[in-house]
Amino acid sequence: MAIRPAYFMAKPSNSGYFAQQQLMQQELRWAAGGVVLMDNFSLHKCEIMYGFRVPDNLRFQHYAAYDTLRKVPSRPIWLLINRPVLSNDELIPQVITASAEQVLARFPRRKLHSQNNGVELYLLPN
Repeated sequence: MAIRPAYFMAKPSNSGYFAQQQLMQQELRWAAGGVVLMDNFSLHKCEIMYGFRVPDNLRFQHYAAYDTLRKVPSRPIWLLINRPVLSNDELIPQVITASAEQVLARFPRRKLHSQNNGVELYLLPN
């Protein structure tokens, strides 16, 4: 039973795992910290993405947390869109409840910071 989750997580066509890991390590490892908004599936993989050494200055939250975040100009708010996960039929509707387009529509003033094989990182205004 443990083989299935490990296989599924590493299956690039379904999860964008490697692209997301690379983007997070390159773009967010040295970032000024802040909050990263992401989908439920990716949210539970943050420690793995950083080799269990998550930067102290980063917090990870679900997209819905944006409305309740205390906006501080010195603390960036990042939006992570993993299109392979958000369009994965095996995760919809049990884990994933919104498409990439639906999530992006909530953040019209986003600014694209970086992208890698279907995984996009945006900076949101405070």
